[in-house]
Amino acid sequence: MIRLGEDSTQPILSTLEFPQQPITQPSKRKLNKKIISMFLIAVVFCSLLGTLGYLYLDLSSKYKSLQLEHTKLQGSYSQLSSNYNDLNTQHANLNTQYQILSTNYEPLSTAFNEPLSVKQVPSTNELKEWLASDNTDTLTYSMPNFICGDFAVMLSQHAKLKHWDMGIVAISGYDRDTLESYDHVINHIYTLEGLVYVEPQEDHVWWYNDWHEEISSGSTWEIADNQWITVTHYTTVVWE
Repeated sequence: MIRLGEDSTQPILSTLEFPQQPITQPSKRKLNKKIISMFLIAVVFCSLLGTLGYLYLDLSSKYKSLQLEHTKLQGSYSQLSSNYNDLNTQHANLNTQYQILSTNYEPLSTAFNEPLSVKQVPSTNELKEWLASDNTDTLTYSMPNFICGDFAVMLSQHAKLKHWDMGIVAISGYDRDTLESYDHVINHIYTLEGLVYVEPQEDHVWWYNDWHEEISSGSTWEIADNQWITVTHYTTVVWE
């Protein structure tokens, strides 16, 4: 209530006015910002952690796959390395055999393509000893790839390496007892004792009579060992 005479400039207090409270809004806002910031940091951290976890699991899976692939490749490498070593050993063996064959081929080629420059005549015993060491008789007979004529040619060429003049003869006729036809190729050579015959497949050596008679057509002869053949054709295929 305003009384007359009083200074109107004085502040008027209302009986309804409440006492003023202290201001706290800024503090609450700061707290809320901190909470939100921490929440966002937690979300980012969890996301980062999840991403890192996913990447780790993915890399771990890839590592296991690569490790498995490495094990397979290592096994393949070991097998290939073993195969390489085997092939290398085979190559070395083949190379050794090639060197041996090459060394043996050169004199054989010379013997086959050139005539004897110096001829030597062996004794019958020397012939037998040489036949025992020669390997022609160890070869396998194979029709039609390697037959009696091939044996005779090979033995003749081997004898040429000894500077011996060994000939090749072809005999045709029939068996005296069975009358079966007979066609065969053997060797003959003049030794110090005279003309002797050689069965190249068996190294069998024989001759006829003390004067070392030569086989002739129209007669029956014991060829090799106890096989009597009536000879109708006797041909010297190679003499020189």
